[in-house]
Amino acid sequence: MSTILEISNWHQLVRARSDHENLRIYVEDVSSDLLSGTKVSIVDYNTNFVYFCAFADVLDATIIPESGKMSNTALLEMINNFGFNVRYSEPTALPSKVIEILQAMYDLGYRYVYKYYNKITRGRPYQIYVSQVIKMNVSDPMISKSPAFVDDEWEWCLPFTTYPIEDLLETGNVNNGLPIQQ
Repeated sequence: MSTILEISNWHQLVRARSDHENLRIYVEDVSSDLLSGTKVSIVDYNTNFVYFCAFADVLDATIIPESGKMSNTALLEMINNFGFNVRYSEPTALPSKVIEILQAMYDLGYRYVYKYYNKITRGRPYQIYVSQVIKMNVSDPMISKSPAFVDDEWEWCLPFTTYPIEDLLETGNVNNGLPIQQ
């Protein structure tokens, strides 16, 4: 049974593991007069030998001809040829009630939201909290007890993962790369 890493943005590739233990993926944003996009490299971290390098989501390129651009599907095929098991999915759109709650918490000075295990609560041990700093603490305000809270609308929030509220409000969606057992 192999593990697939499902990504919704290229930066999540750094979590991918190859069947070849020395290979790692490095992702870097590039912005210059000649090229703007995301550089994806497959590197042997013991020798620093670069096996593969390509650009994803090229926004502007005067140095790459149109015929030299690679589709996202082709790029993932190339990455997977090096022993990785990655697939791409679209980001999850946040429900409007979630955005309303996050906006209210942001207006009150809270900057992060996270799902945390609280052994004291009955029923659902995982609860949603907000925090002013990037630290998980069960003494933070629990928004799962809010009357406007609907548990199903917060499935995108992964346990022990901290999300910057400002980023969620700016994009209206969340990019979770999920390992999927197959």
